Amino acid sequence: AHCDGRPPATGQQAGATRTWTDEHMDPTERNLEVNVQAVHEWKAQIEAAKQAWKAGQRAEAEKALLSALDKSAYFGAESPPVATSLYNLAELYRRCKRL
Repeated sequence: AHCDGRPPATGQQAGATRTWTDEHMDPTERNLEVNVQAVHEWKAQIEAAKQAWKAGQRAEAEKALLSALDKSAYFGAESPPVATSLYNLAELYRRCKRL
């Protein structure tokens, strides 16, 4: 039965696990290594921006944050990495009086 109490669809046995073929799956969901690498690359750009900011290299910090924003697109427009990247970039612009 489904969570709402409906019986299983015709041809589907109760308790059976529905499997999807590769053509129905998003490739990023199947490949944990790709996801881990994407997170690593995004975090590396965030860290590079922090280090550049601390060193007073505002242009380098901006460049790293723009790269982080670009890499965060992998996770989807409404993902936490995109939100974090946009926030950090806006904060840099605010502190540099460019916003």
